[in-house]
Order: sequence, then structure tokens, then C-alpha cells
Amino acid sequence: MYSDRWRLPCWKRMFTATLVATVVVCVLLETYSSQGTVGLIPPPYGPSRSYLTVDYDYPNKRLGNLLFNFASTLGIARMTNMTPIYGRDFALVKYFRLNVTLVDDIDNAMGMSVGYDEYGSRACAYDPFVERLRTINTRLHGYYQSWKYFRQNEHDLRAHLHFRFDVLSRAQEFLRMNTPPQWKLVSFTRVGIHVRRGDILRDYFQNYGYTVATEAYFTRAMALFKEQFPRIQFVVCSDDIAWCREHVRDESVVYSEGNSPIIDLAILSSCDHVIMSTGSFSWWAAWLAGGMAVYYDDWPRPMSQLEYFVTKSDYFYPTWAPISMKDRHWKRRVKLTPMYTRSDTFSVPVKTTSNKSLL
Repeated sequence: MYSDRWRLPCWKRMFTATLVATVVVCVLLETYSSQGTVGLIPPPYGPSRSYLTVDYDYPNKRLGNLLFNFASTLGIARMTNMTPIYGRDFALVKYFRLNVTLVDDIDNAMGMSVGYDEYGSRACAYDPFVERLRTINTRLHGYYQSWKYFRQNEHDLRAHLHFRFDVLSRAQEFLRMNTPPQWKLVSFTRVGIHVRRGDILRDYFQNYGYTVATEAYFTRAMALFKEQFPRIQFVVCSDDIAWCREHVRDESVVYSEGNSPIIDLAILSSCDHVIMSTGSFSWWAAWLAGGMAVYYDDWPRPMSQLEYFVTKSDYFYPTWAPISMKDRHWKRRVKLTPMYTRSDTFSVPVKTTSNKSLL
């Protein structure tokens, strides 16, 4: 029989038993909760029990900003072996067939989490420190607008960003109705043009460093594509169609009027190539189209506040061609290069003709 000197006091025995029971319950709860979500995540996100999300409900975040938030969260989750999750109130759910885990209450799903602020609040620059995030529940604060965040999983991203049928059908019906009758049985190239004006014409944005693509820029860009393709149609989407009708003109131009931003984005992404203006909406129109793209290189204004937040090599996709109105020899430097070719290993719609299948 053991001596009493080896027996723990009653209060210590109770404390030890309570501690062991608490640990067991916590382990069981963690196992049970993880089985309900992680199993729904497609590879490569499945193994991790730590969640990553982004503050997507800022009132000033619009469609292009939200697409960057979504894409960059997927990319950062892959880098850090975390599972990306979003609330069912995420606006992109209404427009795209997102194959990700959606939860009713994002705050409850995240539980105990830490926040991570975009380094220097530089919205259009790559933050390399995200690659070293700890594998714990994390909320990203910021914009994260760089192609470098998702360069390693573009295949996965394109699989997520399929427009819902109602969106795509309206966009393709517009294109059908605006196909020149004499071209219905022949191949031709369709180039989308996005013209952003609207809010960035206000004094605040102009003083901050925003610039507006000029008529001369669009004339140059259109001429460049007309040299490349003998039979071409330009499709203009804008928040100022009246200005476009006066300044972006050509015998082969059609204008999108009365459509919502998401329909305009679907129209532009259904084109073979894209002429961008400024802003994240233009960016995603060009990326989703996957063909050749040119952008307005005189953005942002030099020595402005906005310039601090932009690193052009981080922001603009490397195959896109810049056109600057300050460069007299711009044509020598512009090389039109498609983002993808038919030899790529993953499925991207390469559009060399606008007689492609329309749903």
C-alpha cells in the first residue's frame, strides 16, 4: 500500500482532472468543427485548419477591388497553407460560380483571429511579407491589388471566375445583336474598350493623382489593333457613353448602353482583346479576356500621393503593353502579346475569332 506522502492533495487532483477534461473537450470540438468545412475545400487548401479571409465589406470597394480581394486571398492562402473562406454576403457570389467555402456568419467562423494590414497601405503594390504569415486564423485588411499574389494559382482562379448563366447570357446576347450582318459567317476580331471617367474627374481624385485616359490614347490604341487585324469590331463600355460617342469613334464601334457594371465586365471579358483605361475594372476586363491588352501608362500622375501606392511592375500584368502620350517613340516599344496561347497546360479561352461559341 502506497504511503500517504505520495498522494496528491484533493484540490490538486480535482484541478488536474478538470484540466485534462478541458483539453479533451477542446480537441474533440476542434476535430468536429474542422470536419464540417475543410472537407468542402478543393485542393490545395484542404489540409489546413487555419482560415484566411479579407475585409471585403468596405463601402468604397467596388467590383474590381472585390475581384482583387478574392483572387489575392486565394493566392495568399496557397502560399501560407491556409483555407480561404468568405461570407455568403460576399458580393461576387451573385455574379460568379465561386467554388469556395461560404459561411453564414464570417465572424463566428473565424473565431479567434489576428488582423494583417497591407504593408504601407500600398494598394497597388506587392507585399512580400504575406508569404510569412503565421498559420492561424487571419483577416487581411487592405486592397492587395497585384497579379503577383495569385501568379502561382491562376489556373484555380480562372476555374472560380465563371460568370453565372444569367450574367453571361445577357452579355452574349448583346454581342450577338451587335454582330455586323455581313460578318455572321466569317471570322473577325472583337476588341473591348473600357473608358473610365465618372468619379475620377472630381477635383479630389485629380488632386490625389488620378488621371483620365485621353481621346488621343484611345485613337492610338485602336489604330494599333487595326494594323494587326484586318476585320475588327470595337465594343465600348463606359460610365460616360455620351463622351465616348463623341471621342471614341470608328466605323466599327458599338457602344454598351444601359447595362450594369457586371454585364459590361462580362461583355469585355468575352472580347478577344482589351484596350484598358484606368482602374481595377479595366484590369479585370483584360485579365478575364486573356488576350492582348494595352493600358494607359500616364497613370498615376508623377509626384502625386497616389503614385506612392503604385508599383507598376507589381500592378500591371507583364504581357500587357503600355501606351504613354508623352513618348514620341511609343510605337517602337509597344509589343502586343496575348496572355495565354493554346499550348498552355490549363484551360483558358483563347479567342482568335469572335465566331466562338456563345451560350
